[in-house]
Amino acid sequence: MDNIYNLIYFAATVLLTMIVFFVVGRNAGSRMEKAGRLADARDFEKKMVQLESSRNELMREFEHIRRLNEQYLFFVVRIPETVKHLNSNLTYDEAISSIIRFTKDIFDTDCIELYIYRESAQQFDLEAAYGSNRKKRVTIPFGDGIIGKAAELKAIVTRESLPAALKKSDDMISIGAPIMFKNRLIGVLGLGRVKNLSADQKRLIAMIADLAGVSLQNCEKLSTAQEEANTDALTGLYNRKYFGERSLDEVQKAINYNFPISIFIFDIDHFKKYNDANGHAEGDYLLRELGRLLKENTRGRDIIARYGGEEFIVLLPNTSKDGAFLYGDKIRTIIESAAFRNREKQPLGYVSISGGIATFPADGDTIEATIRAADAALYKAKEAGRNRIARFEHAMLT
Repeated sequence: MDNIYNLIYFAATVLLTMIVFFVVGRNAGSRMEKAGRLADARDFEKKMVQLESSRNELMREFEHIRRLNEQYLFFVVRIPETVKHLNSNLTYDEAISSIIRFTKDIFDTDCIELYIYRESAQQFDLEAAYGSNRKKRVTIPFGDGIIGKAAELKAIVTRESLPAALKKSDDMISIGAPIMFKNRLIGVLGLGRVKNLSADQKRLIAMIADLAGVSLQNCEKLSTAQEEANTDALTGLYNRKYFGERSLDEVQKAINYNFPISIFIFDIDHFKKYNDANGHAEGDYLLRELGRLLKENTRGRDIIARYGGEEFIVLLPNTSKDGAFLYGDKIRTIIESAAFRNREKQPLGYVSISGGIATFPADGDTIEATIRAADAALYKAKEAGRNRIARFEHAMLT
C-alpha cells in the first residue's frame, strides 16, 4: 500500500513539475515573443523615420530642382526680350537700371550693386544699387574685396573663396562678376547672398554680366556718336544745331516756371587780321583756347556753342539781363588778359571780343528773336569801338 502511495506521490510530483515548467516556459516564451515584437516595432519605426527623412530630403531636392528649373525657364523666356531691350538705343542710366532689374528678376537676393571701373584711378565707383544701405558714394580699389578681386581675376568670385582680410570693403556683397567687353574691363556686378548657389547659377550670373558688358559698350558708342554729332570738332563746344535744339527745351522750361533766359553772343575782334598775320593753324589755336577759357568760366547749367567762324553764343537759363551783362563782361576781361600767342600783333595789342546781351521774353517772344536782339547789341558794341559788351535796347532795331 505504501508503495502505491509513494508511486502516486511521485507521479503527482512529476505532473506538478511538468505543469510548473509548462507555465513558466509559456510565460517566458510570451515575454520573449513580446520583446521580439517590441524590437520589430522599434526597427520598423526606425526604418519609417529613415524613410520619412529620405522622403523629406528628396522633396527638398525636388523643390530645389523645381525652383532652378523655373529660374532657368524664366531666364530663357526673358533673354530674347532682354537682349533686344539692352541693345536698343538706351541711355546710359536706362541701361544701368535695366541690368539691375533683370538681375533682381532672376535671382532671389537682397542686394545688387553695379560698379563702373575708372581706369585712371584704378578703382570702382558704385553706379547703381538695389537693396543696398550705402548712404554715400562708394569707391573700391582694384583688387580689393570681392568686387576688386573679381575684376583682377576676371572671373566670378564668392565671399567663401576669399580670406577674411579681403571681405571688409564690400561686406554687403557675396558674389562679384566682372563686366567685360572683348577683354576690356567695364565694371563689376555684385550680388548679395544667393541661396544654394550652384555652378549653373554662376553661369547665369556670368551671362548677365556679359549682357551688361555689351549693353554698356553700346551706350558708350552711342554717347560718343551723339557727342560727336552735337559738338564742334575744333573747340569741343556744342555746335549751332545742338544749341538750337537745347534752346527750345530751355524756353519751354522758362515759360512753365516763369523765369528769364539771357543770350550772350560775341565774336573775336579783328580775327581775320589774326588769321592773315599768323596763319590758319594759329587761328585754330586761338579758337580752341578761347573755347577752353569759356568752358572754365561758365556755369555747368549754361549752354555754350560755337555759333559759326569766330562767333560764340551762351544761353544763360534763369538769368536776368543785368546778370548776363556781368557774366559777359567777366568773360571779356578774362580774354583781354589771357596770354594768347601773337596777341601783341592785334590792333589793341591783345585779343579782345565784342558781345551783345538780350533776354527772353523781354527782348523777343521767341528764342530766335532774342538771338537776333543779342546780335543787334553785338553790332552796337562793334560800332562803339570794340572790346565791350552791350545790352540790347529796342531802339537798336529802329
